[in-house]
Amino acid sequence: MPIDLAIIKKLDKVSAGQSNIIGTGNTNYIWESYENDIQFDTLNQFMTISGTTKLAQGIMKIILTRKGDNIEDPDYGTLINTMIGTKFTSDVFAEVQSEIIDALIHYNLINSDNPDSDEVIQIIDEIKVVQDLNEPRAMKIRVAITTESGKSIGVEVPQLT
Repeated sequence: MPIDLAIIKKLDKVSAGQSNIIGTGNTNYIWESYENDIQFDTLNQFMTISGTTKLAQGIMKIILTRKGDNIEDPDYGTLINTMIGTKFTSDVFAEVQSEIIDALIHYNLINSDNPDSDEVIQIIDEIKVVQDLNEPRAMKIRVAITTESGKSIGVEVPQLT
């Protein structure tokens, strides 16, 4: 039986200087690349995830996966990696946002039989693509959604360069 392992943590555990997200009362998550993908609880058991944490992980996974790399589902992922290093224009920003929207729609499609309403996207509230002023070839992505259960979460994808 496959399990989902925790690879992210809540943003409120991150020190103030590590992120430019300002708390809005929503639950925010951030990818922590320096942490191990496999986490253990105090009883040394695998930590499994569910609810909004699982949804946040699913959003990051589908955005960061190159479309075509998942042999079981070639439509899983985005083509954002092909835009990294290009000059940022309004067309590029629109294309990145379109890729993310398509990926989130696909995520919901493959997740449609999930009975946990905390793990299903109801509304895409915001897709924010920001160019890093210090690194003009890099972009930061933030996605805010509302779940079917009415919870709001924000996901910040690691900087793509």
